[in-house]
Amino acid sequence: MVASGTARALDVYDLNQTYPDQGDKALWLSSISHTGHGADQTTITENPVRFTGRLMANRVEGYLNMPPMLMWRLSQITDENGGITQISYTAPDCTETSVPDVTDLSANTRRCFPVRWTLPYETTPKTDFFHKYLVTEVRESDPGALSPNHVTTYRYVGAPAWGFDDNELVKASERTWGRFRGYSQVDTLTGDPQVNSNGAPDKPTLSSSWYLRGLN
Repeated sequence: MVASGTARALDVYDLNQTYPDQGDKALWLSSISHTGHGADQTTITENPVRFTGRLMANRVEGYLNMPPMLMWRLSQITDENGGITQISYTAPDCTETSVPDVTDLSANTRRCFPVRWTLPYETTPKTDFFHKYLVTEVRESDPGALSPNHVTTYRYVGAPAWGFDDNELVKASERTWGRFRGYSQVDTLTGDPQVNSNGAPDKPTLSSSWYLRGLN
């Protein structure tokens, strides 16, 4: 904000980060704090928005005798007023003994994708596999239980598709079918059957979306 020709702070956001010891080392955004500044230079700082994560395997553990490469994914958000948003994901679809056919990756319909890279102490690139996780549910709740939960559930219809990676930063010889093209149909259900209104369970509202995935 500019007042009398002088720039003054209006809204300030502090991003607080941590570097967890668990899993593969990576910076984690743990909270965001908002401070509002008045014209008289008074300030009000809200409670921080906090982000909680869970460790999930990036790599298909055991394939090529490699570790799971555990990384943090968002599992819960606590807002300034204490409201909680919880995120649920699909389970891994691939295992060390069950991955897409390396000789026909264009036909991959699994929730894991190939990456070509050179393993430690080797000189020839190999095809490794990494998980793709989908959000299955977003649950918003009031810790004081004064309001009913707001639940959004996602259903992915059919099989996923993968496109060929044309990233110019990747050598042409190491490009593969690793670009996620998603699902042709996604159903979104809004409502929580565990909530009773006038003695009857809440009936979820269904909305379906269809997508053109740019495939041959």
